Amino acid sequence: MNFRRMALLVLVLGAVLHAAPATALDRVWVATIPGGASIETAWSLGAEVFDRTPEMFVLGDAASAAKLAGAGWTVDGPYDLDADKRHTIGYEKGTSFGLADIDFSIAAPGARIIWARGRSLLTESTDEFPHIDYGQQHRDIKLQNLRKRPIRRPIVQAPARDKAAATTFLPIISDIVAQVDSNALKTWVDNLSGENSILVSGNPFTITTRWTDNAQCDTAERYVLERFQAMGIPAQFDPYSFSGTDARNVVATITGSET
Repeated sequence: MNFRRMALLVLVLGAVLHAAPATALDRVWVATIPGGASIETAWSLGAEVFDRTPEMFVLGDAASAAKLAGAGWTVDGPYDLDADKRHTIGYEKGTSFGLADIDFSIAAPGARIIWARGRSLLTESTDEFPHIDYGQQHRDIKLQNLRKRPIRRPIVQAPARDKAAATTFLPIISDIVAQVDSNALKTWVDNLSGENSILVSGNPFTITTRWTDNAQCDTAERYVLERFQAMGIPAQFDPYSFSGTDARNVVATITGSET
């Protein structure tokens, strides 16, 4: 591998590692969700939630635990997690039998309950937590691996802005606008862009370019001048030069009646 490829590989790996850093969740707190609260409530209090059941949130830092505890939530912990073991949260559906009273080590050797309250629990085990039958009672417990990253907050879209109110013009402006004929305007554009054939000094002509340093531009200027004059508007050429090129504008003047 040459130096350039090696450097590129290092940059790519660095970008990947920077974009997705590993999260070591080695200590957690468990917050019991008070009545009427939700994950949005926890977020509004500044807490980061790693996982949840309908009854509890798993928190991954002391600051989040302190914020919820300060708001009156029941927060237990911290609990240290063994990095070499599997961690699971569970929730019992249906009627609760008191999960804290179950000896899970009978069904899953090497397993222990880290936290349990109501129908929810947090467990630690050497292997995957098995389906559980306790005595003669079948326990319908939903189990899932504990998340190692905080639950991402949804992106909140900015509220739609109200449409700007229509501008109110003076009556004279409205009258001028009302006199604009869109079809006539389109004809002007077509005539000057080569869409239509036109008459210039009585001769048929089609404008294919209005590039300044081109003879057709002179013809286009002549056409505009003649059209102004045909409408009774005084017009004249206004010569100028730039970068060694002689050119001209067309100036038409409509004298106003008010000052």
